[in-house]
Amino acid sequence: MTYIAMDVHKTTSTLAYCDPATGEVGERKIYTKRTELADALEDLTGPWVVAVEAAREAPAVCNWLRECDAEIHLVNPEKLAALGKLQAAKTDLKDAMLMLHALVHDYLPEAYLAPPQVPQRRAISRGRQAMRQTSTQLRNLLRTAFCHIGMQIAVSNLTGKEAREMMPQWLEQLPQSEGFMAAHFWVLLKQVEDRIELVDADIRDHIAADEVGRALCQFSRRSQRRGYFGEVCLPGIGAINAFGIMAEIGEIERFEHYKHLHSYAGLVPQVSQSGERRYVGELPQRCHKPLRTMAIQAAQSAIRSSSNSRAKRAFNRIKPRHGYNTAKVAAARKLLTDVYFTWRRIIGLEP
Repeated sequence: MTYIAMDVHKTTSTLAYCDPATGEVGERKIYTKRTELADALEDLTGPWVVAVEAAREAPAVCNWLRECDAEIHLVNPEKLAALGKLQAAKTDLKDAMLMLHALVHDYLPEAYLAPPQVPQRRAISRGRQAMRQTSTQLRNLLRTAFCHIGMQIAVSNLTGKEAREMMPQWLEQLPQSEGFMAAHFWVLLKQVEDRIELVDADIRDHIAADEVGRALCQFSRRSQRRGYFGEVCLPGIGAINAFGIMAEIGEIERFEHYKHLHSYAGLVPQVSQSGERRYVGELPQRCHKPLRTMAIQAAQSAIRSSSNSRAKRAFNRIKPRHGYNTAKVAAARKLLTDVYFTWRRIIGLEP
């Protein structure tokens, strides 16, 4: 067996390795390529236990290591930097040697290494979110162009039937330059919305085929007419939010307590206490923001829902005393708690 630590960069990577059986310790620099990594592993005694610092290139390297049947440990770069503050200098080799020492002596600051299906789900969910943001930006550009000439567009949905029928007439009223650009914005908006519909259909198919997704999702009547059926467990969570929450959580078993999930999502306010003074501040900036966004969106839907859910009751109880935003965050925590226990019950971790 060989312990290996990799400091990964775009072009080259630095490897530090140690063979406990022989006591051999060494280092080498390779190009960050699949073939180079495979050749380097063949020169070392297997099996291989590899520590990889989390970076932009780390997912590809982890996939290559999986193909070689290596045991992978993903390293938290911020915690690793804290360990290396006492080093006289910072180089790729020193970082690799520090990771190797931490790996061998079992104090490696590990990060979550998601299984292959989790990044695939995240790619769909985050890609849809990016497309939705693009759609919103295009809508705002169109409304701004109409506003500049004093046009009042009473239609709330610019991609609805009424807007599609009236848009050619509205575009003709714009000045030449603004009309030219607005026409392009309109074409792009229709294309983006059509693509979003295709992605939504794919997400619904994923949810319909997943036991956890069916349990988390409250299917709408429209979805039921299309052939998607599910158990209404958590009011406020639709197919899109259910898929996004599942993608961002990854594996529910990595959270030993539901409060850990709250902290991971950044839904627990920061607390500063000294003596008898205790100050509750704002939500943390360093958290898993995509999950927080999904949870708050689902909580807002639960608040507007006619169903009397735990999230809605928490919102109604807290809003008069602490305001809308605080109550909304509390509702999101309740909703994630329900997700936590529902998910764990389905996979057999809860009675």
